[in-house]
Amino acid sequence: MAEKKNPQSPFPSDFVPQSSKKKAEWIKQACKAAHAYSNLQFTSSTDSERRKYITLRKYASGSYDVSKFENLSSGRGNTTKNNLNLQIATPLPSIKENLVGQFENMGLKPKVKCLSPQGTTQYDDKIMQLKAIRMVAKRAPELQQAGIDVESKLDGKPVLKTDEEIDLYMETNFKDDYTAAMQAAIDFVFEANNSPYFKRKFFEDIVVCGKGVLKAEFDENFDIRIRYVDVVNHISDFVKNDDFSDAKYQGEYIEMSIDELAELAGEQLNDEDLSKIAQSVAGKNGNSDWVNSWGTRYYPANSTEERPYGRFKVNVLDLEYKSVDKIKYEKKKAKGGGFYLDKLKGKPKNPDNEIIEKKLINIYKGKWIVGTDYVVDYGLKENMTREMINGNYSADTDFGFIAFAPDIYEMRNSSIIEKLIGLADAYILTNLKAQTIIAKSRTQGIRIDVSMLGAITNALGEKNIKPKDLISMMEETSTYYYSSITEKGTVLPNNMPISEVPESSMMGLQALAGHEQGILRAMEFATGVPLSTIGAPDVDTLVGLQRAATDNRNNATRYITNAYKNVISRVSKNITLMVQDSIAGEGKKIDDYKMSIGEFSANLLDFTKNLTSVQFGIFIDVLPDAVEQQNFLDSVNRAIQTGSVKQSQAMKIIRIGRENPELAEKLMLNFEKNNLEEQQQSAQMAAQAQAQANAQAAQLAEQARQQTLQMEYQLKSQYLQLEYQLKGGMSQQDHREDVNLELVKGDIKAEHIELATGNDEKTNSGDGDLRKSSVPREAGQVEPRVFPSEVKA
Repeated sequence: MAEKKNPQSPFPSDFVPQSSKKKAEWIKQACKAAHAYSNLQFTSSTDSERRKYITLRKYASGSYDVSKFENLSSGRGNTTKNNLNLQIATPLPSIKENLVGQFENMGLKPKVKCLSPQGTTQYDDKIMQLKAIRMVAKRAPELQQAGIDVESKLDGKPVLKTDEEIDLYMETNFKDDYTAAMQAAIDFVFEANNSPYFKRKFFEDIVVCGKGVLKAEFDENFDIRIRYVDVVNHISDFVKNDDFSDAKYQGEYIEMSIDELAELAGEQLNDEDLSKIAQSVAGKNGNSDWVNSWGTRYYPANSTEERPYGRFKVNVLDLEYKSVDKIKYEKKKAKGGGFYLDKLKGKPKNPDNEIIEKKLINIYKGKWIVGTDYVVDYGLKENMTREMINGNYSADTDFGFIAFAPDIYEMRNSSIIEKLIGLADAYILTNLKAQTIIAKSRTQGIRIDVSMLGAITNALGEKNIKPKDLISMMEETSTYYYSSITEKGTVLPNNMPISEVPESSMMGLQALAGHEQGILRAMEFATGVPLSTIGAPDVDTLVGLQRAATDNRNNATRYITNAYKNVISRVSKNITLMVQDSIAGEGKKIDDYKMSIGEFSANLLDFTKNLTSVQFGIFIDVLPDAVEQQNFLDSVNRAIQTGSVKQSQAMKIIRIGRENPELAEKLMLNFEKNNLEEQQQSAQMAAQAQAQANAQAAQLAEQARQQTLQMEYQLKSQYLQLEYQLKGGMSQQDHREDVNLELVKGDIKAEHIELATGNDEKTNSGDGDLRKSSVPREAGQVEPRVFPSEVKA
């Protein structure tokens, strides 16, 4: 589409002084020219972009306009169309929902990284600290011998053995203070502004309309707001770049009530102005008609009575317009030598000083009430963000509107839904044609060859059979008879007298079904998105042709992901500058951030407020989806079960894996390697301990054996000594017994002698037998010795 010309509403001049640009007339002229150029008046033609976006959204929601199909009728002009259902369900809503859901579930998180020398210094210092800890751990024995308490110095600190482990530790655990503080601020801003909502709305607009817009701005409390902008209401001048970086102006149509307008305008509009504005929109935009009595008085702000027209809706164009200003600086000498540039206000104090003129691009803002001469909230835009390039601030600045339209050319591009509109119409017409065929269909009939009636008459032997009789016979019995030979013997040709007439509508419906499948294939060809992959599982779970089709889908829709990355990167860059500006200026205090991101991070923000966006690298990290996360968790659980990863290590791996699976995989491999080394060391130590235990056991066994031998020797010695003693005792006893025995023997002999000599005396005494009874002696007992002299006569 060629760039439009509108000589009746010229844009204001960039060459007027800045003081003139800050006035209401200058920005009002810009608003009127932009409004006329955009062709977005609410009475515009159906060709406008706004109408196109509305039509695309209706198709994508399944509520398209059916008026174009109402003239479908038969060739005779009958009323068959009255029985048709014109609201046909098409594949477009399912395609939109599934694609948007796919992108919505894709984890895309903005990350920040400090590129300043301060951040690099902290990084290097941490690496040196880790290497120092490694050296202390390695030389621990020497240091302990030198009297250094190594344990206290290594207490709670990571001991990393290799440079690779140090690099991995820095990747997974280290963030310099500047990066950590700004990352906390960005995360807070996204969370506070309901990022899931504007993320979904952005993807919907890209899929349906082919363009997405967000806006970053400060609110009245100097809080950063990120909000979704409806592409239907977004306008810009002619651009060539997909990201609208070459735009001269961007704006948005906003609908607000008279009361809201009064709150926004403040003292810029009085009640008489508000009444005139309300009269201009009476009976429009859903407003009621004007009541004449309302014009007889006004309702001042201090009145408790509300305005009767306070809820009237008005259309307001919120415009941001870039203009080049020439800023003059006076070159002054510094006291310490050198010079500095001082912005010139009026005439220079010293006419000899050099005047330097620089060009600076500024943004002027204004909110114009459409169709009136009133403009509010106008002037030079506050808190414009500028990049620093090679140590100097850029002369250019960014809009609050952040737009992207993939593959835009001549201000036009085609979204996925737009590519399918013609095919969707064909799909609808195919279904309506099928309904028409069904509505006109009739029951299956038969055809009768009248010339063959004679053959039936000949077969039945009846005469005067009429066609209707044959039909009755078919309906009653489903049987009829005929003869292929006439009465004259002529053979009839191979022809049936009655044959069924096929239902012609079935053939038509089958043809339409094939045509419908062809339309669906054409949809796949037009978009590059195979319908079979809509809502398909993860790519890794597919095989063969299914996986190839899913890869094609991802390739065909990659531009949508890139569009979101571009917009979110620019939003994050603006947030970085806005956070620094809000803290460096008077709008937002450090204490206001302490409740949201913590006192430590807020203090770091205060310390880093002089850093610019170019010193913070913004990149978008693609987070794993639900299926990838589940597969990753399964891998970690298997590692835990096999013992290659500890439970405490697994928690850290899972935490990192939620955002960076590749880094988590490296960490898990490192843990597995270290754990394997620990297990090998433990096994080696266990083997050494076992060998030592075996040696000790053998030594103890030998000691026990020696002790046993010694005890045996001692017992044997004691036994031999006791035996010797016993033998000695027994020898003495035997000697005594032998002596006693000899004595006994002597006594017996003595008795015998005595008896031999004194036998007569005893015999003659009359006492009978004088011999004593023999009493057995106990073994070992010796009878007392009796001498012959002791025997009484």
